[in-house]
Amino acid sequence: MGIQGLTKLLNDECPNCIKEYDLNSLTGRKIAIDASMAMYQFLIAVRSGSEGVAATMLTNEAGEVTSHIQGMFNRTIKLLTSGLKPVYVFDGKPPTLKGGELAKRAAKRVKAETDWQDARENGTTEDVDKFSKRLVRVTTQHNEDCKTLLRLMGVPVVDASCEAEAQCAALARDGVVFGTGTEDMDALTFRTPKLIRRLTTNKNQPIMEVDYAGVLEGLGLTHEEFVDMCILCGCDYTDSIRGIGPKKALMLIKKHHSIEEILKHLDRSKHGIPADWIPGETPTPLAKPAAKKKKLVKKKAPEKEGEEEEGEGEGDSEGEKEAEGDKGEGAGEAKGDAGEEEAKEEPPAAPVVQEAVPADKIPMYKEARRLFLEPDVFPANTYDLKWTDPNVEELTTFLVEKMQFNAERVAAGIKKLKEARKKGGQTRMDTFFKSTAPPPGTKVGVKRPAEVKKGGKGGSAKKPRGGGAGKGKK
Repeated sequence: MGIQGLTKLLNDECPNCIKEYDLNSLTGRKIAIDASMAMYQFLIAVRSGSEGVAATMLTNEAGEVTSHIQGMFNRTIKLLTSGLKPVYVFDGKPPTLKGGELAKRAAKRVKAETDWQDARENGTTEDVDKFSKRLVRVTTQHNEDCKTLLRLMGVPVVDASCEAEAQCAALARDGVVFGTGTEDMDALTFRTPKLIRRLTTNKNQPIMEVDYAGVLEGLGLTHEEFVDMCILCGCDYTDSIRGIGPKKALMLIKKHHSIEEILKHLDRSKHGIPADWIPGETPTPLAKPAAKKKKLVKKKAPEKEGEEEEGEGEGDSEGEKEAEGDKGEGAGEAKGDAGEEEAKEEPPAAPVVQEAVPADKIPMYKEARRLFLEPDVFPANTYDLKWTDPNVEELTTFLVEKMQFNAERVAAGIKKLKEARKKGGQTRMDTFFKSTAPPPGTKVGVKRPAEVKKGGKGGSAKKPRGGGAGKGKK
């Protein structure tokens, strides 16, 4: 899931931290890629089907899914051909807190299963495709298949201690790789210097790069404040406060600087705070919502009968949820107008009551914060990353005999792979120059006080030297 609404917030508040460019611009760069995210994209995108027939994942004669293998093989060749050096990072054990999110995803899959069955019986081909994609998940076998493939291709594989994004970010912070390749924005909460998106998508889109230092500078936050803001937006580790979206989260953090201070000042009758955020307290029931009135509908004039009503259809825009509280405004403004139905009040909903959480339990947002600030990762020197020539014989056997891929296409792919190895040895020009950028994690956007001349008065600033001026000055 990542961080809800963070991409839009950055585009609105600090667009300079985001840039787009062609894949070839990453020639010579080493990128740590979140393998699970890549496999999920391949499982959804690489499918077979025909017009009027629902698409399905590719399989071999034994019924084993091969969509992830074909996607990983083709996309990795494209990355290598572009001169990029990918290293794929696989998830380790999931953090304890993520259990709640995993349970929610399992519940969604159960619902998707029901919806999929209904679509097969009564729906359209598009409905069947939509719900079948929601059933996709990356399994242990998918992981092992891709590890075997990548090693035979000569691409390094990393097993993370816990979260793949956190391990990618650690490799990037230590300078082992340039950045983290993933679609999940929470890589920024792990302080990856660069977040690289769209590396493993099949769509013809430019690469998107998000600069971590630019994020902090543009938002005017420290890293700790940024993490708290992301928790308020909604993350994988805990539920969020009802009624607080990304923009409000940023505003509150700028005003109060931490979740603890926000909770002290927040109107709990309006905002549903998760019970596990305030152990030892009996959560205040949410106030009964104001009685809603039915929307006034003008009777259609005879000449307009049969026209299609506007506003019908699905709405998936990000701003839709934030606008929910505004529904019904002005509903009774024209009550006396002729031809309108009488507005009727609906009965108020029952107040939401949350159960108290034992006082000795650590607030869930603090646990989420700890996982972001102190992630479980292996030191960068644990790994010996090497890009080698492909093992042509074993790779061919794996793809043609085991996965039953077309032999000619495999041979063509391996030829590109061998040619890409030569391009992968190129060195970027910028590696010959020393970087003047601050180290990752440095607080940015804060001006240092002007230097004061020795013996000077009034705190006059020291003028910079230039063109021989200032000779003899101390």
